[in-house]
Amino acid sequence: MEVTLDAGAWGGLEELGADLREFLARRCRDASEVDDVLQETYLRAARHRYALTEPGKLRRWAMRIAQNVLRDVQRRSSRLPRVDLGEAALEHLLGSEPDPGGAEEEECVRVGSTWVPRAEALRELGASVCELRCDDRRVLESYYGGGQCGERTARECALPRTLVKVRLFRARRRLEQRLRRRLVPARGEERGRSTQ
Repeated sequence: MEVTLDAGAWGGLEELGADLREFLARRCRDASEVDDVLQETYLRAARHRYALTEPGKLRRWAMRIAQNVLRDVQRRSSRLPRVDLGEAALEHLLGSEPDPGGAEEEECVRVGSTWVPRAEALRELGASVCELRCDDRRVLESYYGGGQCGERTARECALPRTLVKVRLFRARRRLEQRLRRRLVPARGEERGRSTQ
């Protein structure tokens, strides 16, 4: 939802910027959080400017909004668990993606726990689709080839509309199983041969 504000809604708010920043800095240690809270304060104040009936109370009203925004931010962040492992802990974590700039410059995709070159994965995916049962192949082709429209797939495959998602889920699962059988054992055998 986009909210448009007229120039009158901002009148006087920008002049309070230094006071609001000082007010928030005393209550918040993180400078970037102060900036975020200040920005949200401006937006709320401008959005609800019509509610201020006495222009002389603008400063106190804006300070109250800033205090409420800060409280909302702190309440929200207190619900989220915070873990600070530091740089040393991050160095011990192993990545599962291929080494950038390594020997394999070819783009790879993940199939199960194995990284496979994209061209090989696409070739095997096409072969796996051909091995599927006719009704699975038809529901996948209708849905993914037809703009992902459930109603169209229901019509084309003569299915009740309520069963389209179930059939798609089952067809995708069978396709994934076939693809894994084609790719993962073959990759494991290659690795075993290359280490001998």
